Amino acid sequence: MRKFVNKILPALLCVILPTFATSKTEAQKSAWQEKQREAEKIGERIIQRFHETLDFDPIFKEFFVTDPAMRRLEVEMVIGRKLDPQFRDKIEQTAVERAYVSGWTFWHLITAYMFTQGRDFQTPPEMGEAYEAMTSTDISKITSGKELDQALAQDLQLSKW
Repeated sequence: MRKFVNKILPALLCVILPTFATSKTEAQKSAWQEKQREAEKIGERIIQRFHETLDFDPIFKEFFVTDPAMRRLEVEMVIGRKLDPQFRDKIEQTAVERAYVSGWTFWHLITAYMFTQGRDFQTPPEMGEAYEAMTSTDISKITSGKELDQALAQDLQLSKW
């Protein structure tokens, strides 16, 4: 019995334990691969939807989280943190969301345009104007939702592209 405990049991454990660890790893790998496939399908649906509309607003409405706190957190991380804290709470959340959507629409459109043009990419004048509006606006000086709309959402005039 002592021989079994001292020699055979450790040998069995050396064979059995890695088997359990490997099977768990395979199960985890399989679960990760399934999540990866799901994420890719959702990503493809988002890109397809954007190509159908050339507008980020439907994507924001259809694919983003519906929990208002989570939505606000995302929008705040991208747009809201750039606003002056003194005025941020006075600016309507809908205006901040419109600026967020306009920004993402712009970046998706310009990226898609660049991919289709290849190395010889030349920015059309109207895209250059939108780029200037997007990058030169200092939104930290904005004090109202109306100003924010005028500075970003309306200045971009994405529909004229």
